[in-house]
Amino acid sequence: MIRARTTTWDSANGRITAAVLGGPEIQAVPVGYWPAPGFLGWYEQVAPGSWICLGPVASEGSYNTYTPVVTASTTNPTLGANSIQNGRWTRIGREIHVTGFVNFGGAGFAAGSGDYRVSLPVDVVTSGVSLLGNATFEDSSPAGYYNGAAYRVTSSTFSVVLDGALGIWGSANPVVLAQTDIVGWHIRMEI
Repeated sequence: MIRARTTTWDSANGRITAAVLGGPEIQAVPVGYWPAPGFLGWYEQVAPGSWICLGPVASEGSYNTYTPVVTASTTNPTLGANSIQNGRWTRIGREIHVTGFVNFGGAGFAAGSGDYRVSLPVDVVTSGVSLLGNATFEDSSPAGYYNGAAYRVTSSTFSVVLDGALGIWGSANPVVLAQTDIVGWHIRMEI
């Protein structure tokens, strides 16, 4: 796997030319999206002269930001006024490390119903180990903390299994979700 920056787009052949950092140019066939010139990404050779773009890469030690979206298995929650959705991630080899939190807001808040899911910044592999990392749910009133394990639900979402046989984090588990409650996580996964 190499890091390369795209230089030109060949729309007739559906290819980009990418300059290897400190090396020769390669022909890359993007997977999942079409990077624009100047895009810095990870590329892997799949056959002689054939490369695939695996995704974007942040500069070493830097993070990309994303806005995590909370959905539910039955009815999606409404975060409410002044809610905060904060996520960031970085890639190290074929893994991404993601940290973030959602602070549910005030006016207009609605808990929705069902088990909650949180979006990931990029798609991940759906085979192998599904446990991804740690998560904490903070009930703001009365104050209480619930720890759990984050696990992959789909290639683009994760959920939380709460410790102590409490089950899956949802609109009424471990408590009824309310204004100013917070969920935070730190996870890593293969892409």
